[in-house]
Amino acid sequence: YQQPEPPKARTLGAVANDTVIEVANAAAGGVSSAANFIKPGNAVSGWIDKNIVKAGEDSQSDVTKAAKKQFRDEVENADGVMGELGAVGKYVVQNPLLSAAQAAGSFVGPGLAVKATGFAGKAAQLGAKGVERAGRAGGVAAGAAMAGGDAAGTAYELSTKAGATEDQAVAAGRQASVIPAVIGGVGGMFGAEKLLAGAKGFAGGATSRALKTGASEAVQEGIEEGATQYEGQRAAMPYDPSIDPSKGVAAAAGMGAALGGITGAGASLLTGRDTGQQPNPGTQTPPGQTQPAPDAGPTLALPAPDRGVIQVGQDGTARTPDYQPPG
Repeated sequence: YQQPEPPKARTLGAVANDTVIEVANAAAGGVSSAANFIKPGNAVSGWIDKNIVKAGEDSQSDVTKAAKKQFRDEVENADGVMGELGAVGKYVVQNPLLSAAQAAGSFVGPGLAVKATGFAGKAAQLGAKGVERAGRAGGVAAGAAMAGGDAAGTAYELSTKAGATEDQAVAAGRQASVIPAVIGGVGGMFGAEKLLAGAKGFAGGATSRALKTGASEAVQEGIEEGATQYEGQRAAMPYDPSIDPSKGVAAAAGMGAALGGITGAGASLLTGRDTGQQPNPGTQTPPGQTQPAPDAGPTLALPAPDRGVIQVGQDGTARTPDYQPPG
């Protein structure tokens, strides 16, 4: 038996190709999940998964394919939670660019939803606070649909493979979507999406805000992805009792936390919003008002030999008592 030769190192062109595909696949996967939330196993999701996601993965380099296969194998063969988390950590450390690309692509859908609803709020002349609320509502809707649809798609696929009818698989998908949709909606309200909507973030300097936002997003995404994995598998158990609903949950949570941290920190740096330090109202001039001109003070009078007193008026003109204005 001969060990397979390791894949050759990638060229810069291959690196760029792999990165672009990773971003596009993550964004397309979000659309597919949202469609599954509406109807598990729908034709749109099937087309996206086959013609965009799968086709994109097939077009990536052998190095990337090998890295992803190794990650899947290590998660599958992991012994418990720590083994799964170890596989995630190893993958992220060894493939930082792919991980960042996946994080960026995953945020495309929610980001567009926030901006679209925010623009709609502006068109409706809702005012600054109304536009912010509209944008955050878009983030809630996108978060709920994508998380719930992800679980629904998993449950539908596993149930179908186990022999469930179409109606049974759809029902399993809908059941699986409920809890993840709630968690995803909460994340959309209070996660990185709110920064795009114009809401207040953490206080402090740029680095401090990025670290705080990244940590917050990591916790939210970790919970969301773990719940999504669990619910998707749990809902299919009536049709396949051999399914372990906890399998892969730690890996999903760990990957969600890692990518969420990247997304949160990036969103904080891009928005550059320092919202925790408000100006002192006592030192501010109210809008529409101007600072009063400084008091010019009294007229200055200086003695001058033979000419009486030289007087300096408020306009700065020096005059003697005999001075006559022109004209």
